[in-house]
Parts: sequence; C-alpha cells; structure tokens
Amino acid sequence: MRILGPFCICALFVAGMWAFEPLGWGEGRSVDGLDWRNAIAPGRTLTVQNLNGPITVTSVSGGEVHVTAKVGFNKSDPKAIRFQIKDDARGPKVCALWPGMDSCDGPGKHQNNHEGDDLTVAFEVQLPAGVAFEGATVNGNVDVRGATGGVGAVTVNGDVAVDSSTAPLRAETVNGRIDVRLGELGPGDVRMATVNGDILAQLPQRFDAEVSARTVSGRITILGKEYQARVRTTVGRGGPKVSAQNVSGTIAIR
Repeated sequence: MRILGPFCICALFVAGMWAFEPLGWGEGRSVDGLDWRNAIAPGRTLTVQNLNGPITVTSVSGGEVHVTAKVGFNKSDPKAIRFQIKDDARGPKVCALWPGMDSCDGPGKHQNNHEGDDLTVAFEVQLPAGVAFEGATVNGNVDVRGATGGVGAVTVNGDVAVDSSTAPLRAETVNGRIDVRLGELGPGDVRMATVNGDILAQLPQRFDAEVSARTVSGRITILGKEYQARVRTTVGRGGPKVSAQNVSGTIAIR
C-alpha cells in the first residue's frame, strides 16, 4: 500500500458543502464545514489530509464512506476553510484548505501569513469494511478504530492510535505517543516511529515476523524480554517486518 502519496493539482472543489449554521461567534465556537458520503468498494483507499486538528476514524456497515468536518474558530471567518475532494484509481481524497492554500499538494502562501491561524478542522470518518485508510495532520491526534484494511496514520504534534484487524500499517508522529493494536499481521509490514513519545504495539498472541526496535533514551521490551538501545530478532518463522523507533520514550511490543 502506498502511504500518503501527493495529491493531484487537478481536483473537484466541492461547492455547497457548507451547512453553515453558526453555533455562535464567540471564542472556541464551531460550525459544520463538510458532510460528504460516497460509495467505495473494498480494496480502495480513502485519504484524508488535515493541517490543524484531529482525524477520528470508526468502522461502519455497508459500502458507503461518510466524512464530516467541524471548523473551529475564534476571530477568523470559518468559511475561509475550503474542502477539496478528488477521486482517482486508488480512491477518494479529502482535504481541508486553509487561506492561501490552492490545493492539497502543499501549504501554498499560508506559510507566509497568519490569516486563519486560529482555525481548526476536526474530521470524523466512518469507514466501510475492506477499505484502506490514509490520514495525515500536523497539529492533532489521529485515531483509527475498527479498520479492516491497511492504515497509514501520520501527525507531527499529536498521538496516533490504530486498532486494525490487519497490516500493512504505518503510524508516525514527532511529538506524541503511538498505540497500535493488530488482529493479525497479514502480508504487510508494520512501521511505528516517533521522536518524543512511547510506542506500544499489541500484536496477535502468535505471530511470525522480523522485529526491530531502536531508542536513544528509553527502554525496549519485546514479548516480555528487555533490550538496550536497539534489537533485531526473529519471532516464529519470521516474515513481515515490524519496526519501532523513537528517541525519548519506551518501546513495548506485546
């Protein structure tokens, strides 16, 4: 599974997505920004990209994905946030665009001004069975529960939590904790990485894998056995790769 590939510039800007019913214009308020549903077949991938705010994913029965987003604001106009949706061979891609951003490909001019810096977007996703998910934000947690396809979950400042029935899986952050629970390894690899934060991976009771872990100022525990600094070990018959690395924090693979 290709994780978090770049978005195409040509995309459909979805008009009329704003169900704009302000809950109030005081500080810390929010409005509904996006409510989007679409049929998606098993084996395809839903991608969600955010900048400032969390992404929460839960499972849903049926074959329809449902993505909603609430825009939080203090002084900025919440309608300054736009949403871009594109469907290609891999599956639909959804992202939030801040002022100055022309597409999901990059931050555009937003890096050079402060317009909309007090805006946040909280995505909630209902994911059908068999659909892979890729989600990325900069400031916010990524929480994926009940996935049955491959998962890629990435943030910079925030925690990553993934509960999935199978691999492949990629969970990455810079400042935050990683908490992974897998029902089975399957054919794919598992990669977990943070700089400042603990890593906890709860794997099947019996599994076959090549496991590696590395830390700088923490400790490593794999299946109850403690290691120093770094380790490579074969569990069972080997096979898929399970890797975990951080700089500061514990690593526990159970």
